[in-house]
Amino acid sequence: MHEARHGQPLSSELLLLVGAGEGTPVLPASGEQQRRPIGVVLADEASSVAAKPAAGSRWCFSDAVESDPAGRDFARSTDCCTLRWTPAKGRHATATREISRGRVLLRASAAAVASTAASGAATALLAESSGRDGAAASADAQRVGLDASTLALSLELLRSGREAAEEAAGSLLTHREHLSAAEAEAWERTAQRLRSAAASSGGSGCSCASGWSDEAVLRLLLAVHANAHPVLDDATASRTVGLGLFPAACLLNHSCAPTGVLSFEAGGKVLVVRALVDLRRGQEVTYSYLDEPHLFAPWRQRRALLRAAHRYEPSQPRSREESEAAALCRSRLPAAALGELEAEVRALCSEAAAAAEEAEEAAAEEAEAA
Repeated sequence: MHEARHGQPLSSELLLLVGAGEGTPVLPASGEQQRRPIGVVLADEASSVAAKPAAGSRWCFSDAVESDPAGRDFARSTDCCTLRWTPAKGRHATATREISRGRVLLRASAAAVASTAASGAATALLAESSGRDGAAASADAQRVGLDASTLALSLELLRSGREAAEEAAGSLLTHREHLSAAEAEAWERTAQRLRSAAASSGGSGCSCASGWSDEAVLRLLLAVHANAHPVLDDATASRTVGLGLFPAACLLNHSCAPTGVLSFEAGGKVLVVRALVDLRRGQEVTYSYLDEPHLFAPWRQRRALLRAAHRYEPSQPRSREESEAAALCRSRLPAAALGELEAEVRALCSEAAAAAEEAEEAAAEEAEAA
């Protein structure tokens, strides 16, 4: 998709599946796409054509389309949205009718959730299995930006069994094609260590790890790293309590002017997307990949974060571009008025810093008294 890690645009060539007789068409591909089949969501109007035999043979166009578990999960998770594909945006979700602000758009069930407490255990398990290689394992994790939460969630999926894990993550993007040679090697070594760690913990419910190859574990690890969502507490949606993989939600695009907002239910096992604005029929459902402080940062910072973390070239929504330009246009205020505002802001910042310092001193005094 144009604005997301989860639905990178497929080339038009990939959608033109052409074959004759009983042969299967060869799909032009590159990078990661050359190493695995591509899941394609056919438009409703094309489904009947795809199911018919081609050129009088027994072969159908639908025979060349891989099953799409994430797409099926999406269809089960909503009654007012559908998946579309365009060259500009790739696969993305749109409203099937007019939707009022606040309405639930999507309820995505978790394939797995790892609590913050599980992160420490996963790190310890990997370090224990690495043995003397612990320093190298830590260096590889730092090189690729692998944190303890991603490691713990990957272990949870490994423990769920290969069939269930591949059903959850098999059709999600991994961004493998964007890795440098050094990053790819670091990820490969990390996957090998993770597989060994999972196999060595068979007594704690991970005996199924023996059915995994290093390549399968690598793809799972990359898919989790690219698609996992931080899980927030149910009550306030302000405190991170874990990390989860929600395949249906992974198909939503990012926007710096989002039309949806995330929350969680059932102890973080269900991700809920609600309409942030009134939606028209056909309007795209998006949310922000950035947390709130970063979402309100200047465009230059947002663009750098999205490029680095989600491996795509973002675009600035016109509404944000206009509002940011107006905010940066200092000439609209007289110099005297601007100086007064700046002085007022500095005074407020000083008061806030003093209040924080007083609060820290009071807390320290209470701790000493206790």
